[in-house]
Amino acid sequence: MTTSANNRLPALLIPRTAFDPEKDGQTHLNVSTNGKTELGRKLAHFAVTKFVHPIYGPFKSMEGFWHFIKCEDMDDNFRVLTASRAKAYAKTKKMVWREHFVDVINEANFHKIVQNEDIKQAMIESDLPFAYYYMFGPEQLQIFPQQATWLCAGFNQIRELLKKGEIMPAAPKVLFVEPQPATP
Repeated sequence: MTTSANNRLPALLIPRTAFDPEKDGQTHLNVSTNGKTELGRKLAHFAVTKFVHPIYGPFKSMEGFWHFIKCEDMDDNFRVLTASRAKAYAKTKKMVWREHFVDVINEANFHKIVQNEDIKQAMIESDLPFAYYYMFGPEQLQIFPQQATWLCAGFNQIRELLKKGEIMPAAPKVLFVEPQPATP
């Protein structure tokens, strides 16, 4: 899967399909910690779901992996951070855009899923479309994060591969800034 022009558009300009939150699990699967299905909650990047990436090593969550990959230099603290703690720690670091970021994240999601048998089996058994949204404020506005489109497309690709018994193609390797030696 490659990045598209939609990945660079402001979130409000990307067309969205509204999903009835009351029908989460019936007409769609909301990939969110607030989703109504166990599969949707476990696919959320904030979920504590350990996995080992074959190139980058072990992580406690996809949220930690996400910020590890975006961090300019390799920071092993992201391996053990989850949810809002990973996000908060990332604000103290220099983050950069990676050319193949979408591919790297989707590949990591694949590894997370296949290494957790309950998630893998639920993915294979599912057939509902994926959605990624949350409800905001007293008006309960349905908010679709900017990455919703490509994350859901990635989950759909992963599900198709799992149903066929195939694996996710390897994403290009991320190159981190090498630490510079102190000059005298």
